[in-house]
Amino acid sequence: MRIISKPSIDRVGVGLVMLSSLGFSTLAILAKLAHAQNLNLLSVLAWRLGGATAVLWLCLLLRNQWQVKRQSAIAAFLLGASGYAIQAALFFSALAYASAGMTVLLFFTYPAFATLFCWVLDHRPPSRRQIVALGLTLLGCSLLTQDLSSEVVQPLGIALGIAAGAGYGLYLTFSGRLVLAMPPLAAAAYMLLGSTVSISLVTITWLGLNIPSTAVAVGIVSSLAIFATALPIVTLFAGLKRLGVVSAAILSTLEPVLAVLMGMLFLGESLGLRQMLGGGLIIASAIIIQARH
Repeated sequence: MRIISKPSIDRVGVGLVMLSSLGFSTLAILAKLAHAQNLNLLSVLAWRLGGATAVLWLCLLLRNQWQVKRQSAIAAFLLGASGYAIQAALFFSALAYASAGMTVLLFFTYPAFATLFCWVLDHRPPSRRQIVALGLTLLGCSLLTQDLSSEVVQPLGIALGIAAGAGYGLYLTFSGRLVLAMPPLAAAAYMLLGSTVSISLVTITWLGLNIPSTAVAVGIVSSLAIFATALPIVTLFAGLKRLGVVSAAILSTLEPVLAVLMGMLFLGESLGLRQMLGGGLIIASAIIIQARH
């Protein structure tokens, strides 16, 4: 009898995380367009999260899937209100003390933190394949960013950037647990509800909420909510459920590669040899994650 070897990883899960990365990669372009409409950063974030929350809750209500265990609903809400909001605040705070390139580089250490947290909290050491893929991912992300040799970075900026990466790694770790207890769509909806409440309160208290006043601004904010938030978060959660935290975290670093390509296509940005090499290493890590045993 012929024995057919099975793939070592779920192809559907890989596709879901890649689709999530594609959605998140549009954030930079849409955020630039929103800034051109004179919307402040926190207002954009509040409308983005609020719109995504409305879309997902509409889906839940239409499918009658909003009823979940109270404990799971509270956990998802608190994860959004604290975990997601805090790491976002750390990331944007780091931008005030370090360049965008350095901040992004430090943030994309999150797969390493996610791997560490899964090892410590769940007693699941990474496989050799995951370790190799993680090393390629970190090296690729460092090459994909701009040349930082002449950057003058304040120590606080470094600390905040690393803290943002650690915060997102912890967020992914707990999200991986969450999607085992409730459907990904419901988990995303309750999580986004918590983050919307948290970010909206901060926005209204500190800066005031800017309301999009033109059709163009409304279109940009709507795109942020649907294509750069609702869809990628649901597909990321679905991928987390199928792949586990470590593999999903490593695969999700395809986002900066896709973001660079988006910048080339729509903003006329250039791509140097250093960035091509970095992107190639990240793609190689994705191939390793999908390899058969």
